[in-house]
Amino acid sequence: MLANIGSVRITSDADVKWSYIMAFITVSHWTSDEVMSDETITEAQDRFVPMILKAGAKAVHMVRTGEKTSMVITHYSDSATAEAAQAEIAEVRSQASSDFPMQMASAHAGEVTASGGG
Repeated sequence: MLANIGSVRITSDADVKWSYIMAFITVSHWTSDEVMSDETITEAQDRFVPMILKAGAKAVHMVRTGEKTSMVITHYSDSATAEAAQAEIAEVRSQASSDFPMQMASAHAGEVTASGGG
């Protein structure tokens, strides 16, 4: 491979072939029984982000969407990696629900079809 530009891979300089690399994203929405404190968020960051990354994620973002709501956006290199991580991710979600006064409200997943920016 000569270059990897965003989601386009250049495989040969003599015969340029383009193949789309299908990144995969999961998003889970969470509700809490209590206002989420900075300490709770820091503890979740320190405990769960490393577990999610170890399961195979390229990146993970925990986003506070309200006083008692949040979402977790997890980036995988492709759908096969995301699928392989799901047993470990289920355990992480179970631990979060049992160790914190929060419940997962919904989860969504899919391949990235367009992206931009940095």
